[in-house]
Amino acid sequence: MNGPHSSNPVEIRHGSGTTAVIHTGYGFNCTSFTVATPDGPVDLIWSVPDFGPDRPPMLSGIPVLFPFGGRLVGNTFRWQGTEYTITDGIIEGGSAIHGLVLNRPWRVLEEIGDRVVGEFQASIDDPALLSQWPADFRITMAYEVTATALTCDIVIDNPDQLPLPYGFATHGYYRTPLGQGDGEACELTVPASSRWVLDDNAIPTGEIRPVEPELDLRKSSPINGRQFNTVYTDLATDADGSVNCLVRDPAAGRSIRINMDGGFREVVVWNPPHREAIAIEPYTCVVTAFDVEERGYESGLRVLAPGKSDALRLTIELVTDDRTSSSVTQRRTAGIGLGPRLTHAR
Repeated sequence: MNGPHSSNPVEIRHGSGTTAVIHTGYGFNCTSFTVATPDGPVDLIWSVPDFGPDRPPMLSGIPVLFPFGGRLVGNTFRWQGTEYTITDGIIEGGSAIHGLVLNRPWRVLEEIGDRVVGEFQASIDDPALLSQWPADFRITMAYEVTATALTCDIVIDNPDQLPLPYGFATHGYYRTPLGQGDGEACELTVPASSRWVLDDNAIPTGEIRPVEPELDLRKSSPINGRQFNTVYTDLATDADGSVNCLVRDPAAGRSIRINMDGGFREVVVWNPPHREAIAIEPYTCVVTAFDVEERGYESGLRVLAPGKSDALRLTIELVTDDRTSSSVTQRRTAGIGLGPRLTHAR
């Protein structure tokens, strides 16, 4: 275990000068992705400058939300007739929120130049979690940086003899603006035709509605003072099945493209109070999935059989307005995974 004031930040660096910083000792949170450009470095990720264990883990960088995202109704949930109580997660307003791995140390499996790989397994890294979830779980993440893109490959394994229910999400804070302009003039694109209806506690009711004009982000639309806390669904995909969201700064002529591969089906958009960033959060299932299932609605909750794995990929890329090609397409041809040394048996 790391000491109480150690987040063990690791910097990975591409030969172009582009860098990323991942806090391996505090949730494997990426708090900086800085692209080297002819005009100087451009940092895409918002974080408090002194991020670490004394800071809330879900309000900076790219927090990793697993094995559930969003908040539970209280700190308990039911699955297959058994009730589970979260006692060692983050409790906010009486509700467990954003999973079990975002504030814990991860083991580093590889650290070399432009790449770092980390892993967390409940039975190895915090056995107290085993009584709080239906099965043991293992999550492995590999961050790799190129000249303009940061790719995150995620593999989720079930090492148990019992079925593993889970949801995965990230809670990335993307800077607005990307230069000296007005953050409220930055434009968002999320290719979603519907949204989940939320109650007063931001819990999905089970109802899905077409997006209203004021929340429709299918065409690039400025933030312009709007307050988002919206769970988008019915996402349009590209020909390869991936989903692309954009945060564009028209004054800078640059965009952040967030490419989601592997079956993400919801995107949450949220403005933090400081409004220096916008949170774009890809989810594999709706927030509060267990409660949605209990109410009789389909939530997208994933269940891994013993010994099975799922693979996901996120790519964050800085693109310019005059750019017509993308390294995302080139990288995607290699498929999703952690490489031959680190991919777990499926």
